Amino acid sequence: MNAMEKLKLTKELRALIDAIRDQKGMEKLSSARRLRELIELLGGPAAEAEKNLHDPLLIDAVNVLIAQVNEMVGTAE
Repeated sequence: MNAMEKLKLTKELRALIDAIRDQKGMEKLSSARRLRELIELLGGPAAEAEKNLHDPLLIDAVNVLIAQVNEMVGTAE
């Protein structure tokens, strides 16, 4: 990977980190997945959900998703 590609990926990573805090549900889950992909592409360690079930991004995304599903079907949490 050349320097320009790394710069583009780093820029995307920074924007995603800023945006993920305000996202909810599936959008947050998709962003967390892309975040892991970017980290791996840039040479960072892998952080798959199967390997780290205590990942704060994953926990937040799943909790929001569960609340949204409960709200759609009318069940209590």
